[in-house]
Amino acid sequence: MREVHDARTLLQRFAAQLRCALDAGIGLKLELPAEAAHCRVDAGELESVLTELARRVSSVMPREGVLRLKAERRAALPAELLVPSTTEHAPHGWLALSVGSTQADTPDLRWPVKSPRADLARFVRDTRSALSVRPLDGRGADIVLYLPCAGDAATAGAVPG
Repeated sequence: MREVHDARTLLQRFAAQLRCALDAGIGLKLELPAEAAHCRVDAGELESVLTELARRVSSVMPREGVLRLKAERRAALPAELLVPSTTEHAPHGWLALSVGSTQADTPDLRWPVKSPRADLARFVRDTRSALSVRPLDGRGADIVLYLPCAGDAATAGAVPG
């Protein structure tokens, strides 16, 4: 069931589980915004989607690489993702959830986005989100899931994490 959560709490919980699931040589770096970042999601579905993205990225990483999971607020989507009526889906802005490698020798990560699994495509559609690949100037790339922000806890009826 979709409820309003502070993404920071969800991602901290998810990172603890993900550390156990990653290959022994792969590290995890978690970067969270200083302020609350509320989004309306089913916590289990979001965990499943992020796990799939993390698996795809870590499967092409060097053995001793570092997987980065980053959340940041954005006022708008990148121009290449804008489609008619996109802005009405996120009057409070967007939460960009990035899963990527910090390694320069990580191969091109565009392939995961071109053929998403059915559950990933459904999640993106149902949550009115967007998905992209963002190259990082010779330091690998991120797969970025953009979720519409739900405002603040007082106006959105947030529940704990």
